[in-house]
Amino acid sequence: MARGLATVTHAPAQSVGLTDRGTIEVGARGDVIRFARLDALPILRETWVEGQRVF
Repeated sequence: MARGLATVTHAPAQSVGLTDRGTIEVGARGDVIRFARLDALPILRETWVEGQRVF
């Protein structure tokens, strides 16, 4: 799962020069999603943008 997430977060951010996002680390932007599984489907639970919860 970690490699798959990096494919859709870190790699695209780096390819367009957005070095402040795409990873979870000190100094990064702080955009995060949390999801759960319902049977085999991912369900969005919470979203943070710039470290602030928005959903």
